[in-house]
Amino acid sequence: MKLQVTNELLFNYFAGQTTPLQNELIEDWAKIPANRELFFVCLDEWETTYPQYIANLEAALERHRAGLEQRRDAESGDERTVKLQEALPEKKSLFHRKRWLAAAVALIVLGGSIALFKDRLLYEKHSTAFGEIRAVRLPDGSLVTLNAHSSLLVPRLGFERFDREVVLTGEAEFSVRPTPTHRKFTVKTSRGFDVVVLGTEFVVNARPSTSRVVLTKGKVRLLYGGERSRRALTLKPGELVTFDAQGNANLRRTADGEDYSAWKKHRFIFDQTPLAELAPLFREHFGVDLRIADSTIARMTITGTFTARTDDMLLSFLKEAAHLDVHREGQTVTLSRSTAL
Repeated sequence: MKLQVTNELLFNYFAGQTTPLQNELIEDWAKIPANRELFFVCLDEWETTYPQYIANLEAALERHRAGLEQRRDAESGDERTVKLQEALPEKKSLFHRKRWLAAAVALIVLGGSIALFKDRLLYEKHSTAFGEIRAVRLPDGSLVTLNAHSSLLVPRLGFERFDREVVLTGEAEFSVRPTPTHRKFTVKTSRGFDVVVLGTEFVVNARPSTSRVVLTKGKVRLLYGGERSRRALTLKPGELVTFDAQGNANLRRTADGEDYSAWKKHRFIFDQTPLAELAPLFREHFGVDLRIADSTIARMTITGTFTARTDDMLLSFLKEAAHLDVHREGQTVTLSRSTAL
């Protein structure tokens, strides 16, 4: 007899109390468009009951829920509605949930935050704040280390059964665990390139100022370019690919591949680096707007390795190494020539 997907079974699935066979059934069942409404209704009810699973939806959705509550209060004053609620509590609850879903559809039509809404339901989001580094263990055992001010979206459904696909914003190091069936692992980025791997270690930087991939172990395949001119490039260990503003790839070998993941230990490595190039680093790692007083200082270079967990620590090193004055107002920092001789 074929197992039926019920509300109770879905609640057990969200709680991680289902068997592998039940997991397979639910994941196949959830792929059918006609079943997704019930799945999302149950997910919303489950996350409301257990706060640790609540998705942080946009303020627009919260306002919409508040509006529904006001309507519900208004209807409670109607005697016939009260009697119907007492006689048919389950149907009443289902009715309101359907109205909630209808309202969500209305938000789609009106141009609301549907993309974010879907992402929060379909993906689990891992993120880091400015200055924070965090390790994330994926369901397949792969390890991702997120650099500061970065995020990773991981599918809630099917990650352990189908081709694995995550979405990265910012920078991260990946240590991907191979599977017996050699399922692909793909890192999608918003910078116009994707990284496809089987089992390997690599660093992906997909920030506004820098787009690059450094391969440490194994083998990866890069897909880049526009939809009509998609190109592929295979990397070997010790190779580095950077992308220019037009999305063109530049492949070269690097003898210091581990330097590109030095941020995991809060280390910053500079090799004849102009001070002007430090502005994106401070903005993306610490949320600091770094300004340089004049072009002469901007062309000054710095060499060395500095361990700094905060922007103040790194600024202190720069001040001593380059003999600079540091003036700070909130999150804006200005570097100028030191007046102390």
